[in-house]
Amino acid sequence: EELDFLVELARKETLPGARMVGGGFGGCTLNLIKRDQWKQVVERMTRAYLEKTGIEASVYAVVADEGVSLEGE
Repeated sequence: EELDFLVELARKETLPGARMVGGGFGGCTLNLIKRDQWKQVVERMTRAYLEKTGIEASVYAVVADEGVSLEGE
C-alpha cells in the first residue's frame, strides 16, 4: 500500500521517469527529478507520505554517471 502511494505521488509530479524497485522486499521508488526541482519535489512527496502513512520516508540522492571504465580510456 505504501509503495503504491509513492508511485501515485510520482505520477502527480509528472517526473521524467519513475520506477518501482524491490517491491517484494519492502521496496522503494526510483525517481528521475530535474536538479532544479529536486528539493521541492522531495519536500512535497515526503510530506504527503508522512501524512498518509505516519512513516518518515528515507530519501537517497544519487547522480547518474557514465559508469565504470578503465583509467585513461
